[in-house]
Amino acid sequence: MLGGNVASGGELPTGIAGHSTLRYVAYRNVTESQFPRAFARPYGPVLSSTERMPTYETSISIAAPREAVWRALADVAAWPEWLPTVSSVQPLDGRPLAVGHHYLVRQPGLQPVTWRVTELEAQRRFIWQGRSPGLVMLAEHIVDEDRPGTSSVVLRFS
Repeated sequence: MLGGNVASGGELPTGIAGHSTLRYVAYRNVTESQFPRAFARPYGPVLSSTERMPTYETSISIAAPREAVWRALADVAAWPEWLPTVSSVQPLDGRPLAVGHHYLVRQPGLQPVTWRVTELEAQRRFIWQGRSPGLVMLAEHIVDEDRPGTSSVVLRFS
C-alpha cells in the first residue's frame, strides 16, 4: 500500500527507477493520493542569508540505494510517469542530464517553463534555472545516502 506515516513508511509505485518496489519513509503522514505530491510540496519560506530571497525546501527518505534514486531523479523526461505535479518534460538538447541542456516542463495549471541545467554533480545533485515573465527560478535536487540502502532526497526551490 502506498502511504503511511513516519514509523511505517510506504512504497513508491511499481516500475519507478526500474525497481518493482522502493520503500520510503516520509516526514509526515502521507496518503496514496498525496504521494509523491507530498514530496513536491514546498515547506517554507526559509530565508537564506546569502540569497536574500525566499527558499522553499522539502525532503524525503527513500529505502533504496542512492544510485537507483539518482537514476530516477536524473531522468527528468520520465518525471511525468511518477510525478503528478509534472504533465510533460521535453528535452530540447538531448535526454541525458547535462550542464547547459534545456528542458521544457509543463505542469498542471502553470505556464510551460524552459529549465536550463546550470550545475551537475553526477550521482548527487543538479541545479537548474527557469525563467518566466518577471521571474527567475532556481531548483536544486540533491540525493545523499543516509546509510547503506537508504537515501535522502532534497528539493530546494527559490
